[in-house]
Amino acid sequence: MKNSFLLLFASIFSIISIYAQRADKLVKENDTLRIEVIELGDEINSSFDDYAPVITVGKDLMYFTSRRPFTDREKKKGKESMEMIYEAVWDEYDSLWMDPVAMDYPINIPRLHNSNIAISNDGQRLLKYQDDGYGFGDIYESVLIGKEWSEPKSLGDEINSEHHESSASIAPDGRTIYFVSDRPGGVGGRDIWMSKKDDNGNWSTAENLGDAINTKKDEESVFIHPDGKTLYFSSNGHRGK
Repeated sequence: MKNSFLLLFASIFSIISIYAQRADKLVKENDTLRIEVIELGDEINSSFDDYAPVITVGKDLMYFTSRRPFTDREKKKGKESMEMIYEAVWDEYDSLWMDPVAMDYPINIPRLHNSNIAISNDGQRLLKYQDDGYGFGDIYESVLIGKEWSEPKSLGDEINSEHHESSASIAPDGRTIYFVSDRPGGVGGRDIWMSKKDDNGNWSTAENLGDAINTKKDEESVFIHPDGKTLYFSSNGHRGK
Protein backbone atom coordinates (compact mmCIF):
# COMPACT_ATOMS: atom_id res chain seq x y z
CA MET A 1 0.00 0.00 0.00
CA LYS A 2 1.16 3.55 -0.57
CA ASN A 3 3.36 4.31 2.41
CA SER A 4 2.16 7.79 3.24
CA PHE A 5 -1.47 6.71 3.21
CA LEU A 6 -0.95 4.54 6.29
CA LEU A 7 -1.33 6.50 9.49
CA LEU A 8 -0.32 3.71 11.82
CA PHE A 9 -1.46 4.01 15.40
CA ALA A 10 -0.97 1.44 18.13
CA SER A 11 -4.48 2.23 19.30
CA ILE A 12 -7.49 4.16 18.10
CA PHE A 13 -8.37 7.13 20.23
CA SER A 14 -11.64 8.96 20.51
CA ILE A 15 -11.34 12.71 20.68
CA ILE A 16 -14.49 14.27 22.02
CA SER A 17 -15.77 17.76 21.34
CA ILE A 18 -12.76 19.36 19.70
CA TYR A 19 -13.62 22.64 18.04
CA ALA A 20 -10.64 24.93 17.66
CA GLN A 21 -10.19 28.11 15.69
CA ARG A 22 -6.83 29.54 14.70
CA ALA A 23 -6.11 33.03 15.96
CA ASP A 24 -3.36 35.53 15.25
CA LYS A 25 -2.87 36.22 18.95
CA LEU A 26 -2.28 33.88 21.84
CA VAL A 27 -5.42 32.91 23.70
CA LYS A 28 -6.03 34.36 27.12
CA GLU A 29 -5.32 32.23 30.18
CA ASN A 30 -9.02 31.92 30.97
CA ASP A 31 -9.86 31.03 27.37
CA THR A 32 -8.49 27.47 27.43
CA LEU A 33 -9.99 24.43 25.78
CA ARG A 34 -10.43 21.20 27.71
CA ILE A 35 -10.04 18.04 25.64
CA GLU A 36 -10.83 14.56 26.89
CA VAL A 37 -9.08 11.62 25.20
CA ILE A 38 -10.48 8.16 25.87
CA GLU A 39 -8.99 4.87 24.71
CA LEU A 40 -11.68 2.69 23.16
CA GLY A 41 -10.56 -0.48 24.89
CA ASP A 42 -10.29 -4.12 23.88
CA GLU A 43 -13.63 -4.10 22.03
CA ILE A 44 -11.95 -2.08 19.25
CA ASN A 45 -8.21 -2.17 19.78
CA SER A 46 -6.08 -5.27 19.30
CA SER A 47 -2.39 -6.12 19.71
CA PHE A 48 -2.05 -5.58 15.95
CA ASP A 49 -2.25 -2.36 13.93
CA ASP A 50 -5.67 -0.66 14.11
CA TYR A 51 -6.02 2.69 12.34
CA ALA A 52 -7.91 5.07 10.03
CA PRO A 53 -11.18 5.22 12.03
CA VAL A 54 -14.19 7.02 10.56
CA ILE A 55 -17.54 7.50 12.31
CA THR A 56 -20.94 8.27 10.79
CA VAL A 57 -22.52 11.58 11.73
CA GLY A 58 -25.05 9.69 13.84
CA LYS A 59 -22.09 8.32 15.86
CA ASP A 60 -23.57 4.82 15.82
CA LEU A 61 -21.27 3.16 13.28
CA MET A 62 -17.49 3.13 13.02
CA TYR A 63 -15.32 1.77 10.25
CA PHE A 64 -11.60 1.21 10.64
CA THR A 65 -8.71 -0.74 9.19
CA SER A 66 -6.94 -3.53 11.04
CA ARG A 67 -4.23 -6.10 10.43
CA ARG A 68 -5.44 -8.43 13.18
CA PRO A 69 -5.54 -12.15 12.25
CA PHE A 70 -8.50 -12.96 10.05
CA THR A 71 -8.21 -16.49 8.68
CA ASP A 72 -8.16 -19.57 10.92
CA ARG A 73 -4.52 -20.13 10.00
CA GLU A 74 -3.57 -16.55 10.91
CA LYS A 75 -5.41 -16.83 14.20
CA LYS A 76 -3.70 -20.12 15.05
CA LYS A 77 -0.24 -18.69 14.36
CA GLY A 78 -0.99 -15.24 15.75
CA LYS A 79 0.04 -13.79 12.40
CA GLU A 80 -1.04 -10.41 11.10
CA SER A 81 -3.45 -10.37 8.18
CA MET A 82 -3.74 -8.31 5.04
CA GLU A 83 -5.40 -4.97 5.68
CA MET A 84 -9.12 -5.49 6.26
CA ILE A 85 -11.97 -3.04 6.89
CA TYR A 86 -14.02 -3.63 10.03
CA GLU A 87 -17.40 -2.30 11.13
CA ALA A 88 -18.35 -1.67 14.75
CA VAL A 89 -21.78 -0.73 16.11
CA TRP A 90 -22.27 1.58 19.09
CA ASP A 91 -24.33 -0.02 21.87
CA GLU A 92 -26.19 2.95 23.32
CA TYR A 93 -27.67 0.91 26.17
CA ASP A 94 -24.29 -0.23 27.53
CA SER A 95 -22.41 2.83 26.18
CA LEU A 96 -19.71 0.85 24.40
CA TRP A 97 -18.61 -0.28 20.96
CA MET A 98 -19.60 -3.84 20.14
CA ASP A 99 -17.03 -6.30 18.82
CA PRO A 100 -16.05 -5.26 15.28
CA VAL A 101 -16.82 -7.49 12.31
CA ALA A 102 -14.81 -7.70 9.09
CA MET A 103 -16.90 -6.43 6.21
CA ASP A 104 -17.90 -8.90 3.53
CA TYR A 105 -16.93 -8.95 -0.14
CA PRO A 106 -16.93 -6.74 -2.19
CA ILE A 107 -15.62 -4.29 0.44
CA ASN A 108 -12.91 -6.67 1.62
CA ILE A 109 -11.34 -8.48 -1.31
CA PRO A 110 -9.40 -11.60 -0.29
CA ARG A 111 -5.60 -11.59 -0.64
CA LEU A 112 -5.53 -7.83 -1.30
CA HIS A 113 -5.01 -4.85 0.98
CA ASN A 114 -8.28 -3.03 1.72
CA SER A 115 -8.39 0.13 3.81
CA ASN A 116 -11.16 2.61 4.51
CA ILE A 117 -10.58 6.29 3.82
CA ALA A 118 -13.84 8.12 4.53
CA ILE A 119 -17.56 7.74 5.12
CA SER A 120 -20.14 10.25 3.92
CA ASN A 121 -22.14 12.10 6.57
CA ASP A 122 -25.25 10.03 5.89
CA GLY A 123 -23.27 6.79 6.05
CA GLN A 124 -24.32 5.81 2.52
CA ARG A 125 -21.00 6.16 0.70
CA LEU A 126 -17.71 4.59 1.70
CA LEU A 127 -14.35 5.54 0.23
CA LYS A 128 -11.65 2.89 0.37
CA TYR A 129 -8.14 2.25 -0.80
CA GLN A 130 -8.10 -0.81 -3.01
CA ASP A 131 -4.86 -2.63 -3.76
CA ASP A 132 -4.26 -3.92 -7.28
CA GLY A 133 -2.04 -6.75 -6.12
CA TYR A 134 1.14 -5.17 -7.47
CA GLY A 135 1.86 -2.68 -4.71
CA PHE A 136 -0.26 0.07 -6.20
CA GLY A 137 -3.84 1.13 -5.69
CA ASP A 138 -6.42 3.90 -5.98
CA ILE A 139 -9.41 5.42 -4.22
CA TYR A 140 -12.68 3.58 -4.78
CA GLU A 141 -16.26 4.31 -3.76
CA SER A 142 -18.98 1.93 -2.61
CA VAL A 143 -22.64 2.87 -2.09
CA LEU A 144 -24.95 1.36 0.51
CA ILE A 145 -28.04 -0.01 -1.25
CA GLY A 146 -30.48 -1.19 1.37
CA LYS A 147 -28.25 -3.24 3.64
CA GLU A 148 -25.70 -4.23 1.00
CA TRP A 149 -22.62 -2.35 -0.18
CA SER A 150 -22.16 -2.09 -3.93
CA GLU A 151 -19.02 -3.23 -5.70
CA PRO A 152 -16.44 -0.44 -5.26
CA LYS A 153 -15.78 1.66 -8.35
CA SER A 154 -12.73 3.78 -9.06
CA LEU A 155 -13.28 7.52 -8.69
CA GLY A 156 -11.73 7.92 -12.13
CA ASP A 157 -8.76 9.66 -13.67
CA GLU A 158 -9.65 13.12 -12.37
CA ILE A 159 -9.13 11.89 -8.79
CA ASN A 160 -6.78 8.92 -9.18
CA SER A 161 -3.50 9.43 -10.99
CA GLU A 162 -0.13 7.77 -11.46
CA HIS A 163 0.92 9.73 -8.40
CA HIS A 164 -0.06 9.19 -4.78
CA GLU A 165 -3.60 9.89 -3.54
CA SER A 166 -4.20 9.20 0.14
CA SER A 167 -6.80 10.69 2.44
CA ALA A 168 -10.11 12.08 1.20
CA SER A 169 -13.36 13.48 2.54
CA ILE A 170 -16.80 13.88 0.97
CA ALA A 171 -18.63 17.16 1.56
CA PRO A 172 -22.22 17.16 2.91
CA ASP A 173 -23.57 17.97 -0.54
CA GLY A 174 -22.28 14.60 -1.74
CA ARG A 175 -20.93 16.23 -4.88
CA THR A 176 -17.66 17.68 -3.62
CA ILE A 177 -14.59 15.73 -2.60
CA TYR A 178 -11.42 16.97 -0.95
CA PHE A 179 -8.38 14.71 -1.24
CA VAL A 180 -4.61 14.67 -0.82
CA SER A 181 -2.23 14.09 -3.71
CA ASP A 182 1.43 14.71 -4.56
CA ARG A 183 0.64 15.18 -8.27
CA PRO A 184 2.40 17.99 -10.17
CA GLY A 185 0.91 21.48 -10.20
CA GLY A 186 0.57 21.87 -6.46
CA VAL A 187 2.19 24.24 -4.01
CA GLY A 188 4.65 21.59 -2.85
CA GLY A 189 4.81 18.13 -1.33
CA ARG A 190 1.40 16.62 -0.70
CA ASP A 191 -1.40 19.12 -1.25
CA ILE A 192 -5.14 19.20 -0.71
CA TRP A 193 -7.19 19.20 -3.93
CA MET A 194 -10.88 19.50 -4.66
CA SER A 195 -13.17 18.08 -7.34
CA LYS A 196 -16.91 18.45 -7.98
CA LYS A 197 -19.32 15.96 -9.52
CA ASP A 198 -21.50 17.16 -12.40
CA ASP A 199 -25.11 16.19 -13.17
CA ASN A 200 -23.87 13.20 -15.18
CA GLY A 201 -21.95 11.83 -12.22
CA ASN A 202 -18.52 12.75 -13.56
CA TRP A 203 -15.83 14.34 -11.40
CA SER A 204 -14.37 17.62 -12.65
CA THR A 205 -10.67 18.26 -13.14
CA ALA A 206 -9.14 18.49 -9.68
CA GLU A 207 -8.31 21.99 -8.41
CA ASN A 208 -5.55 22.75 -5.95
CA LEU A 209 -6.81 24.68 -2.89
CA GLY A 210 -3.92 27.11 -3.20
CA ASP A 211 -1.34 28.51 -0.79
CA ALA A 212 -3.89 29.71 1.75
CA ILE A 213 -4.29 26.04 2.65
CA ASN A 214 -1.32 24.25 1.13
CA THR A 215 2.34 24.85 1.92
CA LYS A 216 5.62 23.78 0.38
CA LYS A 217 5.61 20.91 2.87
CA ASP A 218 3.06 18.11 3.25
CA GLU A 219 -0.63 18.44 4.08
CA GLU A 220 -2.53 15.29 5.02
CA SER A 221 -5.63 13.77 6.71
CA VAL A 222 -8.16 16.15 5.20
CA PHE A 223 -11.68 16.23 6.67
CA ILE A 224 -14.61 18.49 5.76
CA HIS A 225 -16.95 19.20 8.67
CA PRO A 226 -20.67 18.41 8.31
CA ASP A 227 -21.29 22.17 8.18
CA GLY A 228 -19.60 22.11 4.75
CA LYS A 229 -17.56 25.18 5.63
CA THR A 230 -14.87 24.04 8.07
CA LEU A 231 -11.89 22.10 6.76
CA TYR A 232 -9.61 20.15 9.10
CA PHE A 233 -6.23 18.79 8.08
CA SER A 234 -2.74 18.14 9.38
CA SER A 235 0.25 20.03 8.04
CA ASN A 236 4.03 20.02 8.25
CA GLY A 237 4.11 23.56 6.92
CA HIS A 238 1.65 25.60 8.99
CA ARG A 239 2.92 26.73 12.37
CA GLY A 240 0.78 25.60 15.28
CA LYS A 241 -0.33 27.96 18.01
